Amino acid sequence: MDRYQAWPTIVALSGTMAIATGCATWNSARPLEPGRKQVALSLFGPPVLLGGSPLPLPMAVVEGRASVGRIAGKAADATIGLNVTPLAFGIVQGHIGASWLMLGAAGLRPSLALSARQYIAANPLTAEGKRVSDTALWTANEAGVTAAWDIGDHLVYASLSQTTDFGLPKVLLTPAVGARMDPGERGGWQLQLEARWWGVNLPKQADAVDWLTGNGALGFTVGVGYAM
Repeated sequence: MDRYQAWPTIVALSGTMAIATGCATWNSARPLEPGRKQVALSLFGPPVLLGGSPLPLPMAVVEGRASVGRIAGKAADATIGLNVTPLAFGIVQGHIGASWLMLGAAGLRPSLALSARQYIAANPLTAEGKRVSDTALWTANEAGVTAAWDIGDHLVYASLSQTTDFGLPKVLLTPAVGARMDPGERGGWQLQLEARWWGVNLPKQADAVDWLTGNGALGFTVGVGYAM
């Protein structure tokens, strides 16, 4: 298949992978403190082999977060977001979620944050010629835990999440490691770099795309956020 003729197919399949295993949203390693809000843009995608060379498949998620105060004395926030790229293929996908700081950091001990996101997707914008099942509403839940360490004003973290499709529930794990840099005023502009292995225990099921990994899809994320 020609490199350019293949592009719509592989981007659509990449979108399917992202919907099936959860997107690379701004990591909830540290929920926002009371009174804070944040907007973020995350660019991500698993590379595939196309023409013998690895080609990253770009996806984009925009989202907003806002503190909801404290629960049991610990910071908590809520988030809402939209996966922009699938809109070009008639797919509407977004999420709502929340995170809570279960344990604060102390010395070498990391903080622990719990998060949950509900992904909702539908394929109605280009419904002509599609089966009803292909345009129906679809939803899945992602629950995760993130350990994070402070390094000055910056943050490094490791997370593990489980994505559950309630129509076909099974174990579907996604580990990630990342770093969040705060180069200017603390809590203002932030840069996040992350490596994520979507569905690490999920055998490859799409033969039309030659993923770099046998299981799931290994990919990378660059995110920019601004807290107010």
